[in-house]
Amino acid sequence: MGLADQAVRILAEPVTAGVLVEPRGTQPAYAGGLPEGPAGLNGTSGSARDVGGGPMFLAATDAELVLLAVGRGLLARRLSGVVLARVARPLVQAIDLEERGGRSRSRGAVDLTVRMIDGDTWPLSVAAGQHATAAEVASLIA
Repeated sequence: MGLADQAVRILAEPVTAGVLVEPRGTQPAYAGGLPEGPAGLNGTSGSARDVGGGPMFLAATDAELVLLAVGRGLLARRLSGVVLARVARPLVQAIDLEERGGRSRSRGAVDLTVRMIDGDTWPLSVAAGQHATAAEVASLIA
């Protein structure tokens, strides 16, 4: 069962799109590279909130964006069922994708920033190979 299917079970509503992410600064820009900056994630309350350095699943439903903790299963990644953060979609101003260091998206991580209308942000990174999926999530907020 994929992460999106697991998210549907946890959230009890259809997931329109989703992507595997990590807090920005915990994922090297390129294989063998060094992390850039401190890990952290601002919650919707406007205060900085550390969610750890592990992978998360950013799920988009018709009503909200949700960050779910990802753990390790026996053979594959699985959602732990822990909701780390959520925000109603009308409160999301934009989802920005930016190539790290001006290099090709096909080679390394891409920064994904969820910007709320109150000025709060979720600074995330998307792994190589997940760029098309991240663009799909970003296109839902226009």
